[in-house]
Formats: sequence, structure tokens, C-alpha cells
Amino acid sequence: MTRPRPAPTVTLGRLYLAQGHRREAAEIFEQILRADPRNPGAREGLEGLRGKAAAKRVPPRPARDPDRRPENPRGQAAGKR
Repeated sequence: MTRPRPAPTVTLGRLYLAQGHRREAAEIFEQILRADPRNPGAREGLEGLRGKAAAKRVPPRPARDPDRRPENPRGQAAGKR
């Protein structure tokens, strides 16, 4: 038996987003916008998803130099007391 799908609401989209279900959140927001293109909550939710996706495309930091010793918070060289 197939469970019925919940009605698409902005609240449901936000819940999916808060739980890390980005694809499901996007689907919900898109369904809402197909039915009501002016829905501000769905529009904001989808724009927020697109903004986060763009932020994830920021280039990664350079790899740490394996020969460099980690710094001690007190400014002492590692291993010395």
C-alpha cells in the first residue's frame, strides 16, 4: 500500500530543508510555485536553496602542508615544555 504524499506547503519545505533534505525541499517549493507563482514563502525557500548551492561552489581551501607542525595555542613549538 502506498502512503499518500503530504500536501506541499511552505512549512513542509522548510522542515525538509531544516532536516537536510534539500532535494525534497526544492520539489515542494517548486510544486507550490507551479500552483501559485507569487507565493513569497516558496519563492524565498527556493532562492535560499539556490544561494546555498552557489555558496557550496566556493573553491576549497588549500591543503595543509604535511611538513608544517601544528601551532600550540600558547605559542610554543609542539613537543616542547
